[in-house]
Amino acid sequence: MSFSNENEIERVVRVTIGVVLLVLGWSGVVDDLWGVAFKLLGWFPLITGAIGWCPLYAMLDYNSRKGDVLGARRGK
Repeated sequence: MSFSNENEIERVVRVTIGVVLLVLGWSGVVDDLWGVAFKLLGWFPLITGAIGWCPLYAMLDYNSRKGDVLGARRGK
């Protein structure tokens, strides 16, 4: 049984987006409410991409890994 529910390309994209959001928020390029939002929201794609597991995908019983769809494995 695999813990990951994200494919490799998606993981790289998520980590990149997370880093970009955090850099924009913490560096002061984006300030005020958007800066705070970037500082907070940047953590979600960064962490989910780093560990390869998305809680939203798990709730929806979705798996983006090629050839490894949870619903098909469970006989749905």
